[in-house]
Amino acid sequence: MNGLREAFMSWWASRLPRERQVLVVGAISLLLILWIFALIVPLSTEVKRLGIELSELRETNASLAAMEREAESLSASANSTPLPVDQRQAALERSLARAAFADAKSIEVTATDANHLRVRCSDVDYGLWLAWLHGAKADVGASIESATVTARAANGVTGRVRAEVIFAWGEGARGAAT
Repeated sequence: MNGLREAFMSWWASRLPRERQVLVVGAISLLLILWIFALIVPLSTEVKRLGIELSELRETNASLAAMEREAESLSASANSTPLPVDQRQAALERSLARAAFADAKSIEVTATDANHLRVRCSDVDYGLWLAWLHGAKADVGASIESATVTARAANGVTGRVRAEVIFAWGEGARGAAT
């Protein structure tokens, strides 16, 4: 290593002062260009990508906040004429059929007890689900005990949600949305 250093120092000493100055400026310029391409360009690209992702996340957050407000308003206004227990599940299923969730996946209606029915949708358009929820609540005369909505980003498609709502009749109806 010392031999290489001595050879470089001897070569450097043999250069004219103007030539040394040009070599130093060239080396600094080359290092600056390498630094820009190795560090600055990838960071700039990442900042742009994160900026786009941040705006999408803000839009999703605003959408989820709107969903929460809508679910709270839906649960606050319960219909006072409840259906008989034996007609409730059929009424909800008819309501789901009218909503025409053609592209929805795995919608299921289950009774948790005599005064509660749970509707789960694993992948449904949020606008259709919200419209159905508003109408179904009035159709079956129930309050919404709880509603859970989770945004899904399936293959870059927005507006798809995983939703679960529990309808309650009678004294079991608390009317709180989560």
